[in-house]
Amino acid sequence: MSTDYTLAEIRRHWALYVTFPDLPETRHRAIANSFARRGKVLPFQRFSQAWRSAGPLMCGIDFKEGVTECVRDWWKNGLLAVEGDKSLLAATILNPTFVYSMAGEGCALNYTISPLTCFHLAPIVAQEPLTQLHLIDGMKAQFAGWCSALRGALSSSSPPILRFFVGDATVVCHSIRIFANSRSMKPGMPVSQWKTEPVQFNQWEYVDSPNPAPTSFNVIHTSNLEDSIGLLNVLISTVPLLSQEPSSVLYTESLETKGQDGVKEFEFEDGRLHGNITIMALVLGVCPVDYLCGFGTRTNTHELLLDHGGSHLAKKNMEKNKDEYHDPYYVQQIIKWKAPTSGDPIASQIRVPIPSFEPKQMGEFLFDLHQSLFPVKAAVSRWDPNADTLVEALGNSKVETHYTREAFALIVSLVRSRFQPSMDDWRQTLSVLRNRVIMASTKSNILAVHLVDWAHQMERYGLIGTEKSDMNRKQGPFRAWKKVPDQVRVILVVPKPVIDRAKLKTICEDPKLGYPPFHCDITSTATERSMFWSCLHASFGRVIRTGTEDNPQVIFEEDVKGWNGDSPLVVSFTTPYNVFTEDWGPYETISVNFGILNTPRMSKFFPGTVDRKASSMRHFSAQATDSSFVHIVPEPPLPRRRQMQEDSTVVASEPSTILVQQIGTADAAHFQLDEDCEQVASLGVRIEVTDERSKRLFSVERGKVTVEQLSACVLRVTLGGRVQDIAFPFPVVGSQHHLRLARTSGYIEVVVPPFNSQRADGMKLNPYPIIRHGSAMIPWSFHRLSLPSLPIVDRSSRVLQHLCSWLNPHICTMFSTRERAARKHGQHDMIMFVKDTILSVFTDATGMQQNRTPRQAFRFLDESMKHGSDTYIFLNEIRFDLESHTVVCDCYVMTLTLPLLALIQKEFTKFVASGEVALIPLQTGETQAWKQIMPSLVERGENSGDDGNVDGSALQMWEGERRRQDADSGFVEAVCAVRDEDGIIADVRRAVF
Repeated sequence: MSTDYTLAEIRRHWALYVTFPDLPETRHRAIANSFARRGKVLPFQRFSQAWRSAGPLMCGIDFKEGVTECVRDWWKNGLLAVEGDKSLLAATILNPTFVYSMAGEGCALNYTISPLTCFHLAPIVAQEPLTQLHLIDGMKAQFAGWCSALRGALSSSSPPILRFFVGDATVVCHSIRIFANSRSMKPGMPVSQWKTEPVQFNQWEYVDSPNPAPTSFNVIHTSNLEDSIGLLNVLISTVPLLSQEPSSVLYTESLETKGQDGVKEFEFEDGRLHGNITIMALVLGVCPVDYLCGFGTRTNTHELLLDHGGSHLAKKNMEKNKDEYHDPYYVQQIIKWKAPTSGDPIASQIRVPIPSFEPKQMGEFLFDLHQSLFPVKAAVSRWDPNADTLVEALGNSKVETHYTREAFALIVSLVRSRFQPSMDDWRQTLSVLRNRVIMASTKSNILAVHLVDWAHQMERYGLIGTEKSDMNRKQGPFRAWKKVPDQVRVILVVPKPVIDRAKLKTICEDPKLGYPPFHCDITSTATERSMFWSCLHASFGRVIRTGTEDNPQVIFEEDVKGWNGDSPLVVSFTTPYNVFTEDWGPYETISVNFGILNTPRMSKFFPGTVDRKASSMRHFSAQATDSSFVHIVPEPPLPRRRQMQEDSTVVASEPSTILVQQIGTADAAHFQLDEDCEQVASLGVRIEVTDERSKRLFSVERGKVTVEQLSACVLRVTLGGRVQDIAFPFPVVGSQHHLRLARTSGYIEVVVPPFNSQRADGMKLNPYPIIRHGSAMIPWSFHRLSLPSLPIVDRSSRVLQHLCSWLNPHICTMFSTRERAARKHGQHDMIMFVKDTILSVFTDATGMQQNRTPRQAFRFLDESMKHGSDTYIFLNEIRFDLESHTVVCDCYVMTLTLPLLALIQKEFTKFVASGEVALIPLQTGETQAWKQIMPSLVERGENSGDDGNVDGSALQMWEGERRRQDADSGFVEAVCAVRDEDGIIADVRRAVF
């Protein structure tokens, strides 16, 4: 247990489960009614979530009605069973684990929840005939398999360790980060919104244990948290916890309403990241893998093909439930993030120095980011002007309220901790940022009212300092205080009758609406000043004053009934102390107010509350002097990480033993932004020529300097016979390099543009790298597969029509919009060529086109080669890749060498002449692409029980399958015989694509 609170909550819930059967009948009836009300709501997404579990079979097979009935019956009966099943009669007691949650007692299930969502339905619905009982039995069999696998893992010599941490996801991440930096057991934040218990780590788990809990992780999966809090909030919370190993990966997930080719065309990321991908990758230290490689191994094309608007089932559902809540179909997109240098076989083996930046440019970039996060227009101007109705306009609004000034301060803090700039550079950066924000605030009332909050959060995280005099602090509420800190916490008690709890609860429980944009403002009638604070913490309960006049404190009694209780809403926020001093006017003229930001969606829930053009919908106001509603107490500072070095220079990294360094010392890369400070224009590395021989060649003999690209991030500089390797923090375009030769000053500077999908070089040199990590080899662009656990796709003639109905559209939609255009116009695109070849293998392996006989042997034909080809593929099976919603070919790849050909000439000629080998022509240069991709395809299945270098028995097993089909040519038998005698002649490996 990560915290004692976690264990306490688990015990509390166990106690609730035990006492549930003994509750009074009235409470049982109320709980049952809450589940019945939620079950009557039939949103389309409740069914479509279950359909998604079928992956590629989502389109082309009419299984949706059966799945929909299963979901509907589960919400009606509480269990998966067909009509007439005896278990339906026996199920009379509500499961208490569904009744109690952090939301309290009652039905708090997400409205889209379905028990079918967590199962892999593809191998179940691929079999015919499909019935509801067939679905249920298939899911039970999968669950039994999972239990068996877990039981085996727990009984192994190295069982997995499960650690539990009850708390908001972002709070957990920030708390672990603070502990890792400061070793503070009390990070100083509540476990979540609506709870006041502070996070306090368990001493044994994190300090005293011989194996303390980790503070960095190889794999982090964030589910679809992005939809609720925004992508940047997810990244700034999790990226600091990602380990620096090449295999480390971060997954983000979103449910998009737009049916576009977004997974493959990454332009949409600029909007969600609020910045260009390249500069955000340098700032954050991670980048989408699919963006760098130009392809992905996970698909959602089956979802894009689902026509919700024309779906017969969708229309039928809407007709049945016209008065119920409906939502559009959401397309699931999962993005895989890794460090940009981790995909470079050379750069991944060293510690690439963190780049430096131009302070003024970074200040301008941060300001642009600030303006993107906080729109300055009123709600009415954010509505979609092209919508036909007001409701549609509200639904189409792109307004985000995910980000607060504290979130921006965390982004700036991440920039500082990542780049570790000198103190002078950092001061310049913040000076530009601060001046630009202040200037913008003079032109926008929205920004002006948040300026104090912005400055306060920046100061709270140690980013900027403001001069506060110790004189005249003891004014207003601080007259009797023994010591007045720089920041205080304001607690406002909002009476129950003031706000509509039912509406607020609806907003909080709806994942599409997210957390309501609460805010408080402090207003002085004397100076007519008003400032907003958006970083609030809310809970239900009672505030009790404690402490003394010179050291006031409060304790909070939380109402465990939450939304269903009678306690007032209590909100709190931190402010600078001087907000309540004479600077703002007499203390008696100051009021503290509570409201909700006026966004289109909030206006929908609170119509008529305020003018549509106003920025706030105020719900409650209290005088700061009213101690029954307003409490002001000291606030301790946040735990600090180690101080930045006061030295004005950045500490140089240790020289690498992997990079060749014969010319001199290479500085860290320096990146320049474009004129608008929105994109990275170039990255440059300066080499100080310190080697004596190189000095003579460079300055005296004026030797020629050349540059070649070794890998995505590494260039080699050559001076005469001397070479120097330089590494960049992001893939670059080496062919477009620019040299700056300072022969008198004695340095060489190489400037290159960053890589993107429209440029050459970079990751296009090898989009399929194999990365070494210790003794392990990592297929960087591909996820690993455990082949024995992947279900086999039935390719028999009996189900061919059934197979074609879903497999054909699935494999034909693997091309992105750009690739489809290139294919149509005959343009050169290597990844498109590879995909075209894969398409040919699948169609020939299944016989889908023109009812051909399925093939199991394939020859890649390259007209540019002397013998036409040296690569043969022997298909074992087509399998479901369940996690990625796709299918893969499990096959053996053989490279035909001249020594082998000399030994099996007779069998080889007979084998080729049999007509059973499908010839697949390759495009110009495609052979080299396949030579690059094959190691990754082999490596991704390495954990499947063989070492990749398959012995003769593998092909003999395949040969046995062919013999059962009366197709014995003796070719494979001859190859196996040669391998038994001298295995180095025939290279046969198991691969998956």
